[in-house]
Amino acid sequence: MAKLLIVVAQALTTLYLLGALDDKKKLTPLGRQMAYFPLEPTLARALLASQEFGCTNEVLTIVSVLSSSSKLFVDTTDTRDVARDAHSKFRHISGDHLTTLNVVRAYEEVMQSEGGADGKKAPKAALKDWCMRQYVSHRCLTEALEIRAQLRELCEKQKIDWKASCGEKQGEEQAVLRSLVRGLVQNTAFLQPDGRYKQVMGQSVCLTPMCCMLCQTLTRISKTIKI
Repeated sequence: MAKLLIVVAQALTTLYLLGALDDKKKLTPLGRQMAYFPLEPTLARALLASQEFGCTNEVLTIVSVLSSSSKLFVDTTDTRDVARDAHSKFRHISGDHLTTLNVVRAYEEVMQSEGGADGKKAPKAALKDWCMRQYVSHRCLTEALEIRAQLRELCEKQKIDWKASCGEKQGEEQAVLRSLVRGLVQNTAFLQPDGRYKQVMGQSVCLTPMCCMLCQTLTRISKTIKI
């Protein structure tokens, strides 16, 4: 029972921080909007925040991948070095979320380029082969695109312009990251003097070997992003 109460308390804290609950633990108008989307509350909040920063198209794609039941990057002990080299072409200096966006963009380009001049999409075998060579999950990407299609329909019903895009221009990461921070605020961490990172909720964390976020990049983002 005690563990259950802790879990409930943590969930309520998360919803309060996201603005979904008020001081009386009642659902706010923002919370009702979030509840409309079949997403984790953090991801729903990021999606709604993207309207403000004009990058709904990009955030929708990232949220869809994060909602997939499979991991995007294939990583095993035997293939780690090769996979890291394959992933390097997608790497974005601002972190894994933008790297994820680059992967989806590349996948969609392959879908079109391998489909021929008649506008048909690339055959499944060709897409699977591309994913194997890039060490990314075809299942994850397929599922993510299906999720995104469903979310686009829901956005239209809520009169949210899912086509709003910040484009592939320099500085686009600021709009996307600001949107994500609105939802993933509990995942943010600050660099400590001893080189570790400490989350805003107090837990110490470390970067995984496959993470493309460099220490100097984290420092730069923490100084430039305004939540």
